Amino acid sequence: MKKGLNIAIVLVMFIVGVFISPAIYTKADGGDISLIHACVKDRGGDVKIVGANSGCPSGYSPLHWAITGPQGIQGPPGPASLPSAYYETIDSNFIPVQTHIPAFTTIGTFELPAGKWALFVTVKTRVELASVSFAVSCRIPELPGMSVTYSPGVADGYEMLVDLQMQNISGSSISMQTLTLQCTLGNDSSIGVTVYIQAASLMAIQVAP
Repeated sequence: MKKGLNIAIVLVMFIVGVFISPAIYTKADGGDISLIHACVKDRGGDVKIVGANSGCPSGYSPLHWAITGPQGIQGPPGPASLPSAYYETIDSNFIPVQTHIPAFTTIGTFELPAGKWALFVTVKTRVELASVSFAVSCRIPELPGMSVTYSPGVADGYEMLVDLQMQNISGSSISMQTLTLQCTLGNDSSIGVTVYIQAASLMAIQVAP
């Protein structure tokens, strides 16, 4: 009799478990794969990400949200892109430089667009006298510190070609900037020596608006 009673109790517990289990395990959200599914613990708020067809155990509540959120507010426009580089040349057609420091001969001008630029200037010079001592200096007076001096001492031969290199960073500007290229000879240069400026070129890379 006791054995039969135990069997009856087991059967009753099995039947009750079958009917109760759906209440214990709740579907996370009906299998919609376009949503993110989770089970949130009723006490403590722990979150477990689950599959679309998974269920939440007892003590957890189902929660879901869209994979793609709503369109956000349009942000302010970004800064305009900076040009990678700017080039300009001065074809001075072998202009002679016969001035001496402190006087300078103006070779030409560069028109630099608005903004702040890293500048690289090359000045091509030529001397057409044999056995002379000379020093040549070039500058852009609008940019203090942008100057170069070449002093080879005594030049032997009929012709000497020299490329002078200048580098600097311009100040920021909101309008076109005019840069003046000037050259002169050192006071220790031989009397009557003439240096010719064949051409000059400017390469500028913008570093700020």
